[in-house]
Amino acid sequence: MFCALQLPTAIQWYRAISAIFPLIVHDKNEEDAGAIGRGRQVLLNHTTLLDRFSEARCAKALPIALNSYKDGLQSHYLEEYHNSKVIFKKKSEIVKV
Repeated sequence: MFCALQLPTAIQWYRAISAIFPLIVHDKNEEDAGAIGRGRQVLLNHTTLLDRFSEARCAKALPIALNSYKDGLQSHYLEEYHNSKVIFKKKSEIVKV
């Protein structure tokens, strides 16, 4: 059996976001600190956790990338060539991770 999903229209998206946006973005007073406040805090904590995880992953990958680059580096390269290779390697490793 085939089940087709229908996407909401632009007006429906706008109405939904217009109703939710103030709840998520704007600070609320103590009267509104119920479930909405707890939900907002969960979203903020989750985002912070993802940022920390991403930074830790990059901090682990960058030294590995630099070491793999330095392993094949010859002593007669100019500093300019070396710097261009380091920049390229940093960019390529960040994209892979």
